[in-house]
Amino acid sequence: MLQLQRLVAQTEGNAKLSRQQQQGSQVHHATARQSSSSAPAAALPGTFEEQQPKAAAADVQQQQQLLQQQILLRQLLQQQQVRQRRLQLQLRSEPAVLTSLVKRCHSWQHLQHLFNTYTQHFNAVHVSAALTHLAQIQGPISPLELDQQPNGLKQLMRELTSAAAACIPDYGARQLANTIWAISKLGCGSKVPRRLRNGYLTAFMQKLPGAAPQHISNVALAVGNMGWGTSTVWQQNLLQAAESKRQFFKPQELVSLLYALPLLNVQPAQPWLSTWLDACYSSLYHFNSQELAMLGVGLVRLKQQLSGQQLAEYLHAVQLQLDATVDIAQHSHGSRPSTRTAPSTGSSCSGGDAQQDLQQPTQESQQQQQPTVSQDSRLQRPHLAGFQAQGLVNILWALAVWGVKLEPSWQASSLACTKQMLGSCTAKGLSTLLWALTKLQVNLGSVSSCTGAIACCTM
Repeated sequence: MLQLQRLVAQTEGNAKLSRQQQQGSQVHHATARQSSSSAPAAALPGTFEEQQPKAAAADVQQQQQLLQQQILLRQLLQQQQVRQRRLQLQLRSEPAVLTSLVKRCHSWQHLQHLFNTYTQHFNAVHVSAALTHLAQIQGPISPLELDQQPNGLKQLMRELTSAAAACIPDYGARQLANTIWAISKLGCGSKVPRRLRNGYLTAFMQKLPGAAPQHISNVALAVGNMGWGTSTVWQQNLLQAAESKRQFFKPQELVSLLYALPLLNVQPAQPWLSTWLDACYSSLYHFNSQELAMLGVGLVRLKQQLSGQQLAEYLHAVQLQLDATVDIAQHSHGSRPSTRTAPSTGSSCSGGDAQQDLQQPTQESQQQQQPTVSQDSRLQRPHLAGFQAQGLVNILWALAVWGVKLEPSWQASSLACTKQMLGSCTAKGLSTLLWALTKLQVNLGSVSSCTGAIACCTM
């Protein structure tokens, strides 16, 4: 609309200039006529009189064109102003329209323009939606990378987080959960003052009875990742709310909460853990590779271990993902995907203490017999998308801490997957991987490229 207004002003200026030029031309013509009347008779008769009508006609035609253009632009401007007024009235009467506009923004610049233009129409739901959408299109942002972001983006973050803080009393459980998740995703958690952190946590604790499982798991994981301290009362309320709604938790939400508990420095009572672990076990074959890794790491940090039938099923689900990783890599290079069988039932496992430091595991453990995998569970198939590098490191680290003794087929799967992931691992990840493979008694000497890559990265 601003461009249209500028264009109208420019057109009006051109029309005014044209009128001034026409008036000047008329004065010039009058002066010329006076001069011609006093000129000698030898001058060319009729020359000026023939040119005057043509020049005047051209000036009139130009002025008419400018006038028509000005009228058209004014009509367009009026139409734009009408649409603008209608949109503002609609935003007042139908708040969902603004929410839809927020979700249609494809960049932070577009979102910033929308927020600056319609700030007066933003309510608590709109602010939460805007902050959440910004995290979706820009996140995740590491706290270390926050200062390197464009100034406009940082300004938008400050404006939205400030607006979100003012809306805390008006937020429901969903808006609180989404806002806390977005703050974590955008790397802003450390910049939130302690008083404001407590405001978010207190408000969410009060909304826990109406919070959905997704809200509970998302807030627990976000708060844990940001390192916000939580009180014992807050932790107890979180566990009680989760247990009361456990049957409604989806597989991903089950694992996310279990993984978040040690980040919150929460050590639930054993009955709670056993019940939650049973729920995870019943959803085991719905987990993707990342969720399987989160389950293993979460249990190790909680000083828990799968055993018996649960461990057998877990190993089977993990090996399916290991094989899928190799098959996908081979297929992408034009090779025929390999066909692999499920692990045999004669392997053994151990029961050692879990290690708290994910990257520096050192605990020893003992070994015990591993039970067979049930045939019913094998009929279910997980989402076979394969592992990413960090997920593989986490899985093998957890198994090594548990002291699992792997069958040859399982060792072959883990080693083949390791070869595919070496180029994507960090030096710290490779050192952890080397420790885990050695602890799991995987023969690294049979693959020189594996040992060579790890040796080069850990020097």
